[in-house]
Amino acid sequence: MGRASTPSFVLAVKLDTEHDSALAALCRAKENTGRTLYNLTLGIALKNYHKLQADPRFRQLLNEKRDAAKDSPRYKELTAELCGLETKYGLTEYDLQTLARVQGRIYQKNLCSKECEAIGARVFQTIRRLRFGDARRVRFRSARYPFTVPHKSNDCGLHIKASKRELHFGRRSFPLPVPVQDEYLNYCLDHCKVKYCMLVSKTKGGSRRYYLYIVFAGPKPLSPGQQKVQERIKALEQETGLPYKDIRVGLDAGISTLAAVNPQQAMLCDLIDPSLEKQLQKIRKLQQALDRSRRANNPDNCNADGTAKPRKEQKPWVKSKRCLKLEYKLIKLQQHAALKRREHQRSLALQTVSMG
Repeated sequence: MGRASTPSFVLAVKLDTEHDSALAALCRAKENTGRTLYNLTLGIALKNYHKLQADPRFRQLLNEKRDAAKDSPRYKELTAELCGLETKYGLTEYDLQTLARVQGRIYQKNLCSKECEAIGARVFQTIRRLRFGDARRVRFRSARYPFTVPHKSNDCGLHIKASKRELHFGRRSFPLPVPVQDEYLNYCLDHCKVKYCMLVSKTKGGSRRYYLYIVFAGPKPLSPGQQKVQERIKALEQETGLPYKDIRVGLDAGISTLAAVNPQQAMLCDLIDPSLEKQLQKIRKLQQALDRSRRANNPDNCNADGTAKPRKEQKPWVKSKRCLKLEYKLIKLQQHAALKRREHQRSLALQTVSMG
Protein backbone atom coordinates (compact mmCIF):
# COMPACT_ATOMS: atom_id res chain seq x y z
CA MET A 1 0.00 0.00 0.00
CA GLY A 2 1.43 3.40 -1.01
CA ARG A 3 2.15 6.21 1.33
CA ALA A 4 -0.87 8.45 1.89
CA SER A 5 -0.40 12.09 0.95
CA THR A 6 -2.61 14.27 3.11
CA PRO A 7 -2.60 18.06 3.45
CA SER A 8 -0.70 19.41 6.44
CA PHE A 9 0.54 22.69 7.89
CA VAL A 10 3.24 23.68 10.37
CA LEU A 11 3.23 26.01 13.37
CA ALA A 12 6.35 26.93 15.35
CA VAL A 13 6.63 27.29 19.13
CA LYS A 14 9.74 28.76 20.73
CA LEU A 15 11.08 26.67 23.62
CA ASP A 16 12.15 28.52 26.76
CA THR A 17 15.64 27.02 26.93
CA GLU A 18 17.14 30.25 28.28
CA HIS A 19 15.47 29.85 31.69
CA ASP A 20 14.98 26.06 31.83
CA SER A 21 18.42 24.43 31.99
CA ALA A 22 17.02 20.87 32.00
CA LEU A 23 15.07 21.48 28.80
CA ALA A 24 18.10 23.15 27.20
CA ALA A 25 20.30 20.14 28.06
CA LEU A 26 17.80 17.71 26.53
CA CYS A 27 17.54 19.81 23.36
CA ARG A 28 21.32 19.99 22.97
CA ALA A 29 21.68 16.25 23.57
CA LYS A 30 18.98 15.41 21.00
CA GLU A 31 20.47 17.76 18.41
CA ASN A 32 24.04 16.48 18.86
CA THR A 33 22.91 12.85 18.85
CA GLY A 34 20.81 13.34 15.72
CA ARG A 35 23.72 15.03 13.94
CA THR A 36 26.09 12.21 14.92
CA LEU A 37 23.68 9.54 13.70
CA TYR A 38 23.12 11.41 10.43
CA ASN A 39 26.86 11.67 9.73
CA LEU A 40 27.41 8.02 10.69
CA THR A 41 24.60 6.76 8.44
CA LEU A 42 25.65 9.06 5.59
CA GLY A 43 29.24 7.82 5.77
CA ILE A 44 28.18 4.18 5.45
CA ALA A 45 25.71 5.00 2.66
CA LEU A 46 28.39 6.95 0.78
CA LYS A 47 30.78 3.98 0.90
CA ASN A 48 28.05 1.69 -0.45
CA TYR A 49 27.28 4.23 -3.19
CA HIS A 50 30.93 4.27 -4.28
CA LYS A 51 30.90 0.47 -4.38
CA LEU A 52 27.79 0.62 -6.56
CA GLN A 53 29.49 3.06 -8.94
CA ALA A 54 32.53 0.77 -9.20
CA ASP A 55 30.38 -2.23 -10.13
CA PRO A 56 30.90 -2.96 -13.90
CA ARG A 57 27.39 -4.35 -14.20
CA PHE A 58 25.94 -1.07 -12.89
CA ARG A 59 27.82 0.99 -15.49
CA GLN A 60 26.77 -1.42 -18.23
CA LEU A 61 23.11 -1.17 -17.26
CA LEU A 62 23.28 2.64 -17.18
CA ASN A 63 24.72 2.75 -20.71
CA GLU A 64 22.05 0.37 -21.99
CA LYS A 65 19.30 2.38 -20.29
CA ARG A 66 20.46 5.62 -21.96
CA ASP A 67 20.15 4.00 -25.40
CA ALA A 68 16.83 2.22 -24.76
CA ALA A 69 13.48 3.85 -25.52
CA LYS A 70 11.40 4.76 -22.49
CA ASP A 71 8.30 2.99 -23.83
CA SER A 72 10.10 -0.28 -24.58
CA PRO A 73 9.89 -3.39 -22.34
CA ARG A 74 13.69 -3.45 -22.21
CA TYR A 75 13.71 -0.06 -20.45
CA LYS A 76 11.49 -1.44 -17.67
CA GLU A 77 13.71 -4.53 -17.33
CA LEU A 78 16.83 -2.37 -16.99
CA THR A 79 15.11 -0.17 -14.38
CA ALA A 80 14.12 -3.24 -12.34
CA GLU A 81 17.67 -4.61 -12.53
CA LEU A 82 19.13 -1.28 -11.42
CA CYS A 83 16.74 -1.25 -8.46
CA GLY A 84 17.93 -4.75 -7.61
CA LEU A 85 21.55 -3.54 -7.55
CA GLU A 86 20.60 -0.65 -5.26
CA THR A 87 18.93 -3.17 -2.94
CA LYS A 88 22.06 -5.33 -3.05
CA TYR A 89 24.24 -2.45 -1.88
CA GLY A 90 21.70 -1.25 0.71
CA LEU A 91 20.80 2.08 -0.90
CA THR A 92 17.00 1.86 -0.89
CA GLU A 93 14.97 3.98 1.52
CA TYR A 94 13.97 0.93 3.56
CA ASP A 95 17.59 -0.25 3.84
CA LEU A 96 18.85 3.15 5.00
CA GLN A 97 16.02 3.51 7.51
CA THR A 98 16.87 0.07 8.88
CA LEU A 99 20.56 1.01 9.00
CA ALA A 100 19.82 4.21 10.91
CA ARG A 101 17.53 2.35 13.32
CA VAL A 102 20.21 -0.28 14.03
CA GLN A 103 22.98 2.32 14.42
CA GLY A 104 20.69 4.41 16.63
CA ARG A 105 20.35 1.72 19.30
CA ILE A 106 23.35 3.16 21.12
CA TYR A 107 21.57 6.54 21.18
CA GLN A 108 18.20 5.24 22.35
CA LYS A 109 18.39 7.49 25.41
CA ASN A 110 17.98 10.57 23.18
CA LEU A 111 16.44 9.21 19.95
CA CYS A 112 13.52 6.86 19.45
CA SER A 113 13.24 4.38 16.56
CA LYS A 114 10.91 6.65 14.55
CA GLU A 115 13.36 9.55 14.76
CA CYS A 116 16.19 7.24 13.63
CA GLU A 117 14.09 6.11 10.66
CA ALA A 118 13.36 9.74 9.74
CA ILE A 119 17.10 10.47 9.79
CA GLY A 120 17.63 7.42 7.54
CA ALA A 121 15.00 8.77 5.14
CA ARG A 122 16.86 12.10 5.02
CA VAL A 123 20.12 10.26 4.20
CA PHE A 124 18.26 8.47 1.39
CA GLN A 125 17.18 11.82 -0.09
CA THR A 126 20.79 13.04 0.07
CA ILE A 127 22.14 9.95 -1.72
CA ARG A 128 19.28 10.14 -4.22
CA ARG A 129 20.21 13.72 -5.16
CA LEU A 130 23.81 12.59 -5.64
CA ARG A 131 22.69 9.54 -7.62
CA PHE A 132 20.59 11.51 -10.14
CA GLY A 133 22.98 14.44 -10.58
CA ASP A 134 21.08 17.04 -8.53
CA ALA A 135 24.16 17.45 -6.30
CA ARG A 136 27.87 17.07 -7.02
CA ARG A 137 28.89 16.10 -3.49
CA VAL A 138 27.40 15.55 -0.06
CA ARG A 139 28.21 17.48 3.08
CA PHE A 140 28.48 16.10 6.58
CA ARG A 141 26.85 18.23 9.26
CA SER A 142 29.24 20.28 11.36
CA ALA A 143 28.64 20.87 15.06
CA ARG A 144 29.11 24.58 14.41
CA TYR A 145 25.82 24.85 12.52
CA PRO A 146 22.24 24.02 13.58
CA PHE A 147 20.72 20.63 12.86
CA THR A 148 17.00 19.77 12.64
CA VAL A 149 15.99 16.44 14.16
CA PRO A 150 13.24 15.00 11.92
CA HIS A 151 10.39 12.81 13.12
CA LYS A 152 7.50 10.82 11.67
CA SER A 153 5.18 10.05 14.58
CA ASN A 154 3.59 11.67 17.64
CA ASP A 155 3.68 8.48 19.72
CA CYS A 156 7.29 8.25 20.92
CA GLY A 157 10.45 10.29 21.33
CA LEU A 158 9.73 13.99 21.03
CA HIS A 159 5.94 14.34 21.07
CA ILE A 160 3.21 16.49 22.56
CA LYS A 161 -0.12 15.92 24.26
CA ALA A 162 -2.23 18.73 22.88
CA SER A 163 -5.09 18.34 25.35
CA LYS A 164 -2.78 18.65 28.37
CA ARG A 165 -0.40 21.16 26.70
CA GLU A 166 2.57 18.93 27.55
CA LEU A 167 5.84 18.42 25.71
CA HIS A 168 7.45 14.99 26.18
CA PHE A 169 11.11 14.07 25.69
CA GLY A 170 10.72 10.32 26.09
CA ARG A 171 9.64 9.86 29.69
CA ARG A 172 10.28 13.44 30.77
CA SER A 173 7.54 16.01 30.36
CA PHE A 174 7.55 19.81 30.29
CA PRO A 175 4.74 22.36 29.93
CA LEU A 176 4.19 23.36 26.31
CA PRO A 177 4.97 27.10 26.08
CA VAL A 178 1.78 28.23 24.33
CA PRO A 179 0.73 31.82 25.17
CA VAL A 180 -2.89 32.21 26.20
CA GLN A 181 -3.12 35.26 23.91
CA ASP A 182 -2.24 33.14 20.86
CA GLU A 183 -5.81 32.17 20.00
CA TYR A 184 -4.87 30.70 16.61
CA LEU A 185 -2.35 28.20 18.01
CA ASN A 186 -4.69 27.21 20.83
CA TYR A 187 -7.50 26.67 18.32
CA CYS A 188 -5.27 24.41 16.20
CA LEU A 189 -4.18 22.38 19.23
CA ASP A 190 -7.79 21.86 20.26
CA HIS A 191 -9.35 21.08 16.87
CA CYS A 192 -6.57 19.72 14.60
CA LYS A 193 -4.76 16.38 14.72
CA VAL A 194 -1.00 16.46 15.36
CA LYS A 195 1.03 14.37 12.90
CA TYR A 196 4.47 14.76 14.47
CA CYS A 197 6.87 17.29 15.96
CA MET A 198 10.39 18.32 15.00
CA LEU A 199 13.13 19.95 17.05
CA VAL A 200 14.59 22.84 15.03
CA SER A 201 17.64 24.78 16.21
CA LYS A 202 18.63 28.23 14.95
CA THR A 203 21.54 30.53 15.68
CA LYS A 204 20.39 33.96 16.80
CA GLY A 205 22.54 36.58 18.43
CA GLY A 206 25.49 34.19 18.64
CA SER A 207 23.53 31.69 20.75
CA ARG A 208 21.53 28.58 19.87
CA ARG A 209 17.73 28.85 20.08
CA TYR A 210 15.39 25.86 19.90
CA TYR A 211 11.94 25.72 18.32
CA LEU A 212 9.27 23.05 18.23
CA TYR A 213 7.73 22.66 14.78
CA ILE A 214 4.28 21.08 15.16
CA VAL A 215 2.96 19.47 11.97
CA PHE A 216 -0.84 19.28 11.90
CA ALA A 217 -2.97 17.10 9.61
CA GLY A 218 -5.63 18.60 7.39
CA PRO A 219 -6.10 21.98 5.70
CA LYS A 220 -4.86 25.04 7.54
CA PRO A 221 -7.58 27.09 9.31
CA LEU A 222 -7.96 30.72 8.34
CA SER A 223 -5.66 33.08 10.21
CA PRO A 224 -6.87 36.52 11.41
CA GLY A 225 -5.22 38.12 8.36
CA GLN A 226 -6.96 35.73 5.99
CA GLN A 227 -10.29 36.37 7.72
CA LYS A 228 -9.82 40.09 7.04
CA VAL A 229 -9.19 39.25 3.38
CA GLN A 230 -12.44 37.27 3.28
CA GLU A 231 -14.28 40.28 4.72
CA ARG A 232 -12.72 42.53 2.06
CA ILE A 233 -13.77 40.09 -0.66
CA LYS A 234 -17.38 40.12 0.56
CA ALA A 235 -17.36 43.93 0.66
CA LEU A 236 -15.90 44.01 -2.86
CA GLU A 237 -18.63 41.70 -4.14
CA GLN A 238 -21.28 43.97 -2.64
CA GLU A 239 -19.72 47.07 -4.25
CA THR A 240 -19.35 45.60 -7.73
CA GLY A 241 -22.40 43.32 -7.70
CA LEU A 242 -20.28 40.53 -9.21
CA PRO A 243 -19.05 37.25 -7.75
CA TYR A 244 -15.40 37.22 -6.70
CA LYS A 245 -14.33 34.89 -9.52
CA ASP A 246 -15.66 37.35 -12.16
CA ILE A 247 -13.79 40.40 -10.82
CA ARG A 248 -10.78 40.81 -13.09
CA VAL A 249 -7.49 42.18 -11.78
CA GLY A 250 -4.65 43.36 -14.00
CA LEU A 251 -1.12 42.66 -12.70
CA ASP A 252 2.12 44.17 -13.98
CA ALA A 253 5.13 42.70 -12.21
CA GLY A 254 8.34 44.66 -12.75
CA ILE A 255 11.86 44.14 -11.47
CA SER A 256 11.29 46.06 -8.24
CA THR A 257 7.57 46.96 -8.19
CA LEU A 258 4.18 45.34 -8.59
CA ALA A 259 1.16 47.16 -10.05
CA ALA A 260 -2.39 45.86 -9.68
CA VAL A 261 -5.68 47.40 -10.80
CA ASN A 262 -9.35 46.41 -10.74
CA PRO A 263 -12.52 48.38 -11.60
CA GLN A 264 -12.60 49.89 -8.10
CA GLN A 265 -8.99 50.61 -7.09
CA ALA A 266 -5.32 50.53 -8.12
CA MET A 267 -2.16 49.58 -6.22
CA LEU A 268 1.57 50.14 -6.78
CA CYS A 269 3.90 48.49 -4.26
CA ASP A 270 7.61 47.73 -3.92
CA LEU A 271 8.50 44.05 -4.14
CA ILE A 272 11.23 44.60 -1.55
CA ASP A 273 10.57 46.40 1.71
CA PRO A 274 12.33 49.83 1.46
CA SER A 275 13.44 49.50 5.09
CA LEU A 276 15.67 46.57 4.07
CA GLU A 277 18.08 48.62 1.96
CA LYS A 278 20.35 49.66 4.85
CA GLN A 279 20.32 46.10 6.19
CA LEU A 280 21.27 44.67 2.79
CA GLN A 281 24.20 47.11 2.65
CA LYS A 282 25.38 45.85 6.04
CA ILE A 283 25.09 42.25 4.78
CA ARG A 284 27.22 43.06 1.71
CA LYS A 285 29.91 44.73 3.83
CA LEU A 286 29.97 41.78 6.21
CA GLN A 287 30.30 39.34 3.30
CA GLN A 288 33.24 41.34 1.94
CA ALA A 289 34.91 41.43 5.37
CA LEU A 290 34.31 37.68 5.78
CA ASP A 291 35.86 37.02 2.36
CA ARG A 292 38.95 39.12 3.21
CA SER A 293 39.35 37.32 6.53
CA ARG A 294 39.00 33.91 4.88
CA ARG A 295 41.63 34.72 2.24
CA ALA A 296 44.05 36.22 4.78
CA ASN A 297 43.88 33.07 6.95
CA ASN A 298 44.23 30.67 3.98
CA PRO A 299 46.81 32.10 1.53
CA ASP A 300 47.74 28.61 0.30
CA ASN A 301 44.19 28.04 -0.99
CA CYS A 302 44.15 31.18 -3.20
CA ASN A 303 45.85 32.06 -6.46
CA ALA A 304 47.87 35.22 -7.03
CA ASP A 305 44.84 37.02 -8.51
CA GLY A 306 42.76 36.28 -5.38
CA THR A 307 40.60 33.50 -6.83
CA ALA A 308 40.26 30.20 -4.99
CA LYS A 309 42.27 27.22 -6.20
CA PRO A 310 40.51 24.09 -7.51
CA ARG A 311 39.02 21.91 -4.78
CA LYS A 312 41.56 19.13 -5.30
CA GLU A 313 44.45 21.52 -4.61
CA GLN A 314 42.92 23.10 -1.52
CA LYS A 315 43.96 22.40 2.05
CA PRO A 316 41.45 22.46 4.93
CA TRP A 317 40.18 26.01 5.37
CA VAL A 318 41.12 27.66 8.66
CA LYS A 319 38.68 30.03 10.38
CA SER A 320 39.89 32.54 12.95
CA LYS A 321 37.85 33.73 15.91
CA ARG A 322 37.14 36.98 14.09
CA CYS A 323 35.92 35.01 11.09
CA LEU A 324 33.54 32.99 13.28
CA LYS A 325 32.19 36.17 14.90
CA LEU A 326 31.58 37.67 11.47
CA GLU A 327 29.75 34.48 10.41
CA TYR A 328 27.43 34.60 13.43
CA LYS A 329 26.75 38.31 12.85
CA LEU A 330 26.01 37.66 9.17
CA ILE A 331 23.63 34.80 10.01
CA LYS A 332 21.74 37.05 12.44
CA LEU A 333 21.34 39.81 9.84
CA GLN A 334 20.26 37.36 7.12
CA GLN A 335 17.64 35.80 9.39
CA HIS A 336 16.22 39.21 10.27
CA ALA A 337 16.16 40.23 6.60
CA ALA A 338 14.45 36.98 5.60
CA LEU A 339 11.78 37.50 8.27
CA LYS A 340 11.03 41.07 7.14
CA ARG A 341 11.01 40.00 3.48
CA ARG A 342 8.58 37.17 4.25
CA GLU A 343 6.23 39.47 6.17
CA HIS A 344 6.28 42.06 3.37
CA GLN A 345 5.55 39.48 0.68
CA ARG A 346 2.74 37.95 2.75
CA SER A 347 1.05 41.34 3.21
CA LEU A 348 1.53 42.09 -0.49
CA ALA A 349 -0.08 38.78 -1.46
CA LEU A 350 -3.06 39.40 0.84
CA GLN A 351 -3.58 42.87 -0.64
CA THR A 352 -3.49 41.48 -4.17
CA VAL A 353 -5.90 38.64 -3.39
CA SER A 354 -8.36 41.02 -1.76
CA MET A 355 -8.64 42.99 -5.02
CA GLY A 356 -10.21 40.16 -7.02
